[in-house]
Amino acid sequence: MTSKELTFIRKDLNPIISHCHDDWNTLHTLVIIRNYDPQLLVHCINTEKYVRQILEHLGKTDEELCMAALLHDIGKIYLSNSILHKPGKLDSVERTTVNMHSYYGYTYLKNKGFSKRICEYVLYHHGRKNEWNDLVPAQSVELEYNTDILRAADIYDAMTSDRPYRKAASRNIAFSVLEKEHIKENIISSLTYETA
Repeated sequence: MTSKELTFIRKDLNPIISHCHDDWNTLHTLVIIRNYDPQLLVHCINTEKYVRQILEHLGKTDEELCMAALLHDIGKIYLSNSILHKPGKLDSVERTTVNMHSYYGYTYLKNKGFSKRICEYVLYHHGRKNEWNDLVPAQSVELEYNTDILRAADIYDAMTSDRPYRKAASRNIAFSVLEKEHIKENIISSLTYETA
């Protein structure tokens, strides 16, 4: 772990740790993510911050959604690092493998006793509702809207951060991708209030 990553995690994880200091299940899951890939933990922390920002701008609160954002990529611990950090494009088999991480995360969190709603948010955080509908029917309009908040935060951080296969994109490009993903305008506009 670089000193920059360590400083980031100390600064941004401290409020989260103090918020869930007696929730050993959450803290243990965060340690697992950090041990697997410190940069993945940074992404999860960023995603949680963006979800809180969107909710605040919309005048909403949803602690389960924030928790799901913090843990949304736990399923990636079941993926090979060679796939997760591949410098080039993924082939179709690798892409299918990566797409399974939301289901792996759902299963992990369900087995650890996290709430049904947190598990559902993680399962649907990429919006592939038809893939998982037989397992966990997504019939709630609120579930769909809130998973779009999580999906927007996830995509936005992924797009605006450096990755092994590409440099960070500009915020405008990220907003353009969110529009193509059919994310609602009020969710996208909530991200424009980001402070430097």
